[in-house]
Amino acid sequence: MPRRRVDGRARPVLGGGVDLQGAELGHDGAQPPIQGLLASSALVTHRHADGGRPRRRAPDRSATDRGRASVALGSFLTARAPRPYAGEVKKWLKRSVSLGLLGAIVALVIAREGAGAFVDRLSSLSPGALLVALALPWLAVLASTRRWQLLLRLEGVERSLGWTLGSFLRGRFVGVFTPSTMGLDVYRVMDVGAGGRGPAGRAVLVEKLYGLVALAMVSAALLPFGLQRLFGALGTLGVAGLGLAAAAGVAALERPQILAALGARLPKVGGRLQRWAEALRAGRPDRSTRLRLLGLGLATHAATAAIFAATGAALGVNASPAELAIVGNAIILATLLPLSVGGVGVREGTAVALLATQGVGAGDAALLAFLGYLCAQPPALVGGLWSTLRREPPRETPRVVAAPRVPGHA
Repeated sequence: MPRRRVDGRARPVLGGGVDLQGAELGHDGAQPPIQGLLASSALVTHRHADGGRPRRRAPDRSATDRGRASVALGSFLTARAPRPYAGEVKKWLKRSVSLGLLGAIVALVIAREGAGAFVDRLSSLSPGALLVALALPWLAVLASTRRWQLLLRLEGVERSLGWTLGSFLRGRFVGVFTPSTMGLDVYRVMDVGAGGRGPAGRAVLVEKLYGLVALAMVSAALLPFGLQRLFGALGTLGVAGLGLAAAAGVAALERPQILAALGARLPKVGGRLQRWAEALRAGRPDRSTRLRLLGLGLATHAATAAIFAATGAALGVNASPAELAIVGNAIILATLLPLSVGGVGVREGTAVALLATQGVGAGDAALLAFLGYLCAQPPALVGGLWSTLRREPPRETPRVVAAPRVPGHA
């Protein structure tokens, strides 16, 4: 243990400059909770200024020191102790929510409609509508891939459309096993390769902002089509709020300085807003390119919501296509919440709750959501097969060029 001379004696000092016998020699003036505990411990030794042998200090049995040690120990265990199981607890809570909701829905369907309800519905699927449901995820993937390629180009990284599609599909496969889109995002950034990962990371940030704005715009666009009947007045106000958020998002895309100004005034989210503003400024596209990026985001979210409308049509659910699209969009919003594993249970619960207002049975509603999830997985399966068959990294390397600048744009 390092020592420091104070008043002619060497006192034991912890890293960071904490004098264990009471003098705070650190940099920030904060006394760590464990200091009092160690100061009163019998394990602290002294060395006299004359260089004598170190001897063990007799423990102080006074009530004051014992109290100080107890308080220090309690504070240390509660404030400083690591929580290695926090992540596991959160993971098991999400699993419990998913399994609990899914189990409750299955039990509800069996109690109301019998054990053979699911089999009966699946045996009467409409093949044409099911094919549409299987095709829509590919439309969403192609739109997302093209958007990703454009964003990389704006950051100065040139990639072919074929390479970008392969990277996106493999990322989708990785994303099946990770929360939200974390796996997809991390894989794409790493797959770009050395020299392009920094620009790719900025492109992901910009993509997130465009995606959120597009999702809010799709939600607001569905407002006139039966939203009042499905959500009621409170839900309608919420979706109207999303419309305002969409307008604010478009303004932020046009003027990144708005995000920077908000970040300076909102400390809790200021860091993220500042990063978004910097990323938007880094590769500033012209207005036509911004409209293309926003349009591709709208196509992605509209196609994803339409998957559930198609599965509803395949099941013969008694609801209009617009109402089914509203339910599909609500499912997307619900699965973004970190409440479950991959949206399992939450997806089906949202469909059951909303379609019950239209007189749709729990079995049809749950199958609508579950089939929509299954129909969205073929691109991920192709990405997994692509990863398995690819024996060596692609020969194409990123060509990093100067990010394009448009006169008149900061």
